[in-house]
Amino acid sequence: MLQLLDKQVTTKKHYTTLKERVQIVHLLQKRYTTREISKMQHINPSTVSRIKKRWLENHSVENLPKCLSIPAT
Repeated sequence: MLQLLDKQVTTKKHYTTLKERVQIVHLLQKRYTTREISKMQHINPSTVSRIKKRWLENHSVENLPKCLSIPAT
């Protein structure tokens, strides 16, 4: 019974904010994997994949700095 109380409950978010989506695309540019990003952001890997897919429909990862006005490193 004590083991059930000691377990940390991690809940996944049901939505992402604009700031989180920008961070995800930025991490994709830095060549992080979908799994790594999902663990960092505490979201489902399918959410990362969906954001990546929607971004790539109209943009490319290479033009991210230009779109976000961030100098390329």
